[in-house]
Amino acid sequence: MNTPHGQSGALVAPGASGWPGAPDHLPGLGWTAGPDGTVRAVAGRWLDWTGMEPGRAAGDGWLDALHPGDAGRVREQWRSSVASGSTFAARFRVGPGRDGAIRWLVARAEPSLDPGGRAVGWSGLAVAEPDRDVRDVVGDGDGDDGPSPRVSAVGEDFAIFWIASKRDYRLTSVSPSCERLLGRPVAELAGGSRSWADLAHPDDRPRVLDAYARRESGEEAAVEFRLMRPDGSEARVRDRVLPGMTGSMGDPARVFGVLEDVGGTEAADASPAGAGAEGGAEARLAELVEGLGDLFLVVDGAWRCTAANAQALGMCDPGGVGVIGRPLWEVVPELVGSEGQERLRSALAGHRAVEFEQFLGRPGLWFEFRGYPVADGLALIGRDVTEAKANRLALLEVEERYRLAAEAVVGLIYDWRVDSGLVHRSPGLLAILGIPVEEAEPTNTWWRDRIHPDDLPRLDEELARMMADPLRAHYSFEYRVRHRDGRYVDVWDKGFCLRDGRGKVVRVVGNSIDISERRHAEEALREADRMKDEFLGMLAHELRNPLSPILSAAQALRAGADDPGGELRAIIERQARHMARLVDDLLDVSRISHGKILVEPVPLDAVELVRQTLGNFGDLLRDSGLNLRAELPEGPVAVLADPTRLAQCVGNLLHNAAKFTEPGGTVSVSVSPGAEEREARITVRDTGIGIAPEVLPTLFRAYSQADRSHSRNRGGLGLGLALVKNLVEMQGGRVEVLSEGEGRGSTFTLRLPLRVDLAGRLDSLASGEHAILDHAPASRALRLLVVDDRPDMAHILSRMLRSEGHQVAVAGDAEEALEQARRLRPEVVISDIGLPGAVDGYGLAEALRADPETASALLIAVTGYARADDRAKAFRCGYDEHLTKPLDFAALCDRLAQVSPRPSPPGRRG
Repeated sequence: MNTPHGQSGALVAPGASGWPGAPDHLPGLGWTAGPDGTVRAVAGRWLDWTGMEPGRAAGDGWLDALHPGDAGRVREQWRSSVASGSTFAARFRVGPGRDGAIRWLVARAEPSLDPGGRAVGWSGLAVAEPDRDVRDVVGDGDGDDGPSPRVSAVGEDFAIFWIASKRDYRLTSVSPSCERLLGRPVAELAGGSRSWADLAHPDDRPRVLDAYARRESGEEAAVEFRLMRPDGSEARVRDRVLPGMTGSMGDPARVFGVLEDVGGTEAADASPAGAGAEGGAEARLAELVEGLGDLFLVVDGAWRCTAANAQALGMCDPGGVGVIGRPLWEVVPELVGSEGQERLRSALAGHRAVEFEQFLGRPGLWFEFRGYPVADGLALIGRDVTEAKANRLALLEVEERYRLAAEAVVGLIYDWRVDSGLVHRSPGLLAILGIPVEEAEPTNTWWRDRIHPDDLPRLDEELARMMADPLRAHYSFEYRVRHRDGRYVDVWDKGFCLRDGRGKVVRVVGNSIDISERRHAEEALREADRMKDEFLGMLAHELRNPLSPILSAAQALRAGADDPGGELRAIIERQARHMARLVDDLLDVSRISHGKILVEPVPLDAVELVRQTLGNFGDLLRDSGLNLRAELPEGPVAVLADPTRLAQCVGNLLHNAAKFTEPGGTVSVSVSPGAEEREARITVRDTGIGIAPEVLPTLFRAYSQADRSHSRNRGGLGLGLALVKNLVEMQGGRVEVLSEGEGRGSTFTLRLPLRVDLAGRLDSLASGEHAILDHAPASRALRLLVVDDRPDMAHILSRMLRSEGHQVAVAGDAEEALEQARRLRPEVVISDIGLPGAVDGYGLAEALRADPETASALLIAVTGYARADDRAKAFRCGYDEHLTKPLDFAALCDRLAQVSPRPSPPGRRG
């Protein structure tokens, strides 16, 4: 698991198998450990026999290479030997190896002691147990019966591990097996006073010293010689330096080596070159060749076979023709033209060893061949690897399935070995942290160091609870991890843990996924929810503000207060218009968010539009005690825009400037054509309170306000600037804002594409279309029918229309309206949409149009339904005009003044 805990120790693994060169430089598996038993390096045939990468063997990781039935017992034996400083001897199974086989091994390890008898480290070697089939994967038990007698018979004293100074090879530490192999105690050899050359047979000593000299020059020189025992007997040994173990010590002044027993003992006066010795050696060699179980051939420089064992004859000469004297290419015809033939030719020419695989058709088997230079030819050893190859292919298939599964899973998959602290991670690490898995240290500490410091204490606590609960198998944590670029990524870490028989967590397998987008979405939802609550509070506040003076003025008038100058009526009208503006802004924001707002661009003069808009807002600016400055060019500035929506944008900016500029301040408006940028610029600049830098990024966001305190006295819902941004962008333009900070004023600029090509097609903007002017008086009295189910609205509207000289009838629902329309034949019907009963305002319009007596009437809808869909439906049902509440009475009167005269109904006066 990618969670915080340390590791047991660092691993030194030079080369693919722990030692440079071929893995069989050691007769089996080798390892070194610290004085506390922590494994530091493995070597020899480790990868071949266990199938485990050397890098995973550090700490207690090597136990995973042991058969499950042996691992527990061997672990306890190892710990006991380390604790007591006694020799470790065990028999156990490892694998499956790279060939798919499980092997029985006998192992021995001893401490390397300093002159004071203290352990400075451990060295161990395990060799294959004789007379045991490597493919005997079941064995003869589960391995819990302790070391068998074979351990002492076969594994006893097969090597002496030593540490010496690099300069003169004086021994500083030796393993206790020297007492049994050489009859010399540790105290005699260790301490830096003697070297193996001192104990070598006088005839062999020059060769030993020569090997030492060559080692100092960097050559990995091994040397075989006779070593003298105190009783005068000899031990034939091979002395080698182990570079991998040397590197694991981390001491450049010392080297690590092994002294192996390779030939039994002889009397001091025996001749090593005697005929008996030679005959015995040849016999032992022949016995060894025949007992290999592998195909063995020797060829001379002309590629003729000069020797073959029984296995070679059985595989290559089933007809009994014979192979001696025949060319290799006839004996093994499958080699002709193959890669193996090329490698063998290069081996003979270069006098070097080679290795390759070759399929032999006659037995139908795959062989792994190794060629070694001998005399003037080559020795060729072939091992049947058919089953191993099948196992490798099966393993590759399993690994491929694992790889595909890891790639299919979102995020990172990991496998944490708790005791060693080592972690295997999938390539998903790149997607989460931007770091290739090859660059990441395969330890849990590496991941822990990247966890956010604020999350680490909580994670440590949760992890400790998980580890302590023997019934808990699954976990789920969320925390932050540092990405390669320095930012922190939110991850969801979940998985399960495996425990041993005592309930201790030994392995954790899990999956970490990036949940940053989810976390950001959650934060956005929380922010949206907060802004919604804040907006509703502001909305209630903003609606109460105009309602309070409206109600107060109405109560004053009802109480009989004098209002000769119309001040109270002006308050009611002004505050009602303010409320209408708030509602309109809300509706426009809703329309924009749903993509239903109407924008109808036409060629227009931006100068004339700004001039008329200033006329509409002049009273607002003057009433606010502000100075207005306009810098408008004499000629037109042509743009393609919706005049109503562009006027709304300019008006919102003027209203914003008036709201945030103190009395005595100045609001400047300018229009300029940018010839170079091919843009028309409309700029509104004020000397108001300015904008703080941290507010600028969110200024055009809906419901965003610079002042969110309860003492805010500027009013508004934070919608005006959001509308400006969206409306001008819908017309192909953009809006910009500049402010040097609080108290320094602000500048808003609308930028629209300049259309010089449209200068001759500019629509004239009628003065009454965009300005709030007194309406023209009606040219004559009209017959009107007002339909509204709200008595107050119907009463006040009919009263105002009568004051204009019109004849007005009133109906409260559609049924009553139809009855009066047929009787009175009104010229104009002004109707609400939301009428009670079975027929609403839409149905009323359809009925009026269907009746020839009323079909020609002008139908005007006055309603609070102000969406584009509502307008379209009103026109489909027969209405000629669609006016929204609160009603602009001046606009209604202007429309009535345009009604053409119509004949009076029969029997009545016009």
